[in-house]
Amino acid sequence: MTTLRVRQPDPPTGPLRPSADEPDGVICFGGEDWWYHNRGHYDMQMMQRLAGTLPVLYVNSIGMRLPTPREGPMFFRRVRRKLRSMRRGLVPIRDGFWVYSPVVLPGPLGLALTRGRLAASVRRTARRLGIKRPLVWVACPTAAGVVETLDPAAIVYQRTDRYEQFPGVDREQVRGCDALLKQISDVTVFCSAAVHAEEAASCRQALLVDHGVDLDRFAIPVTNPPTTLERLPRPRIGFVGSIDAHTFDPVFLEDVATRLPDHAFALIGPCSLPPGWCRAPNVHCLGPQPYENVPSCLAACDALIMPWRRSPWIDACNPVKLKEYLASGRPIVSTPFAELTRFSDLVRTAATPAAFAGAIRLALEQPGDAELRRARVVDESWSSKAETILRTLTGRGLATTRRTPPLHAVTAGPGAASLRLVPARTHTPARGDDHTRSGVTPSLAACVLLSGGLTPSPLTKSTRRSVLDLWLSREQTVLDAWLERVAELEMIQTRPLPVRVVHDLASPPPWLALRRQVSVEREPVAVRGPAGVARDACIGYAPETHVMIAAAARFATSSLAPLLREHAAGGQDVTIAANGDGSPAGIYLVRCAMLQEVVAPVGFMDLKEQWLPAVIRVGGRVAVHHLSGRGALPLRTRAQFLEAARRVAANAAGHGELRVVCPGVKIGPGAVVTDSIVMPGAIVGPGAVVARSIVCPGAEVPPRSNAVSTIVDAGVLPAPRERGVA
Repeated sequence: MTTLRVRQPDPPTGPLRPSADEPDGVICFGGEDWWYHNRGHYDMQMMQRLAGTLPVLYVNSIGMRLPTPREGPMFFRRVRRKLRSMRRGLVPIRDGFWVYSPVVLPGPLGLALTRGRLAASVRRTARRLGIKRPLVWVACPTAAGVVETLDPAAIVYQRTDRYEQFPGVDREQVRGCDALLKQISDVTVFCSAAVHAEEAASCRQALLVDHGVDLDRFAIPVTNPPTTLERLPRPRIGFVGSIDAHTFDPVFLEDVATRLPDHAFALIGPCSLPPGWCRAPNVHCLGPQPYENVPSCLAACDALIMPWRRSPWIDACNPVKLKEYLASGRPIVSTPFAELTRFSDLVRTAATPAAFAGAIRLALEQPGDAELRRARVVDESWSSKAETILRTLTGRGLATTRRTPPLHAVTAGPGAASLRLVPARTHTPARGDDHTRSGVTPSLAACVLLSGGLTPSPLTKSTRRSVLDLWLSREQTVLDAWLERVAELEMIQTRPLPVRVVHDLASPPPWLALRRQVSVEREPVAVRGPAGVARDACIGYAPETHVMIAAAARFATSSLAPLLREHAAGGQDVTIAANGDGSPAGIYLVRCAMLQEVVAPVGFMDLKEQWLPAVIRVGGRVAVHHLSGRGALPLRTRAQFLEAARRVAANAAGHGELRVVCPGVKIGPGAVVTDSIVMPGAIVGPGAVVARSIVCPGAEVPPRSNAVSTIVDAGVLPAPRERGVA
């Protein structure tokens, strides 16, 4: 379990800006164009996270090179799409995040002619948004001449590539911009360890923060792949990214494809290579896909590849697609590059076409464990990367102004499993609220959900997923149900209630928790027991702080607000939630001292059998609160889960008839689904029967087969129809 503590920032180097220069927003000179580039890029992902802390103005790329007619059709495509982007002007994307396309001429001469107008238009646009003293983030080095005209409170330079190696750029101009930015920037951010080691000494302060990943998006795709991809025969070998001669090796790929004529190679992304560049009939260029569709494209492939051209650019690169590939769980084959070294146990590498083709065959025959690949990047969220950079800026005296809604950040010490920004909800108590009338203001510091145990439950074993990721209805997962109960508690307390999920080493992490921006942490030590895990989770809180500890594999059928009010009004050290029949509901409200002082820092301790008696022995005040309704239903077996889903259906429709077919499900003609849950991305073939069953995300019930009183996982096929219905 992560030990939480306040981490002292690294000491600043170089002269600091005045402390009064606290930024009131962010202006980012992007390295890409929001409207036609993949949105998985470093700057785009970082800005979306920072927008939860400060208002962000993302300025579409002003360019580093001048397109020329020698590029053929690509020249006209580049010009058309840039003109379309400029016509958009300023566009709000979501609360606190805007995209601006300035009118600017590319190339050194064009930029020199329009620099003054660019600076004035960006400054004017930022002021319209209330940004007067910006943190200026530069991901396009040619913006160097504009930065200081914006009166920045701080400057961050994103050195995530060797920009001077990009084809078609004025290398001397880019080198000059790069050198200037390293001198004037408060922090220079690197994502390549090799470039960081080589160039850190030339920066005022260098920070190595490599790429993150949208783990929730890539681990559990929620959209269907494009039809053009689904039509390809298997096995499908996928590549997602720009297909150009600068990074991608077309000759190498064609040679590999020729050696594997019965494999379909799906290339997904913009292509700048000339028409007819590949003569292999099994290579299919499917064009670019929206970022939201990329995860489903990866999931539809049987193996994923990175056939890179050897070059100084690739030698220094740290491609974001590597972590996206890992998050998808699919086997990976790549040509070697430096940043691949720390993932060498999970990625097959080959430097020649013959070896690469052999590695693909081996990857298909022995795909390995998808969960191991996902687990390697579970702590690599973009939110944790953004928080690292924010901590560094704060350490330089550039405290971030938190706007409404605020962010609740948990700072983890060394060895932390994760560090995530958690959006906080605020509530102003209405006149006459119960806690206002009684004069007692109940307050919890966190809700800690314990996911797992000494042995995974039958439900977890069969689904191979965290119970929090399972769907109780078309709109609600188990995690959503918990967040609904947490929102009710926030309505009666005076501060946000962050949710932390702690899963054990043997259980799968809850991937969907990342989409809900919930902190996900992994126990670093096995066999601590629930009390030991709870103690480790709360060691960083003050002893008088109160928290909620709950078993994640529960469905609370009614509000927990009465539990919190009774706990606060009675001044209890521990309040145990009980079901109507007196059985424990798996929910405890606890003063942290009762965990920190009673539970040993090592060894196993159970909650009910060992910890509670120990609390009573030391004089702790313990009370029992009976939950209304059916209390908190356990979710350890298929039958228990379906019973909870029936309860949800009864609350929504007034009856307990259960037939949950989630979005993204394909139901074939003549198929029957009754008293069952079919989760997103699943397929029920024509004429199939599904009864009293759970069909997991991405699983398939083949045509004319039976799935009766069972759990259908993606790797488990139900019985054929000939066996009859049980």
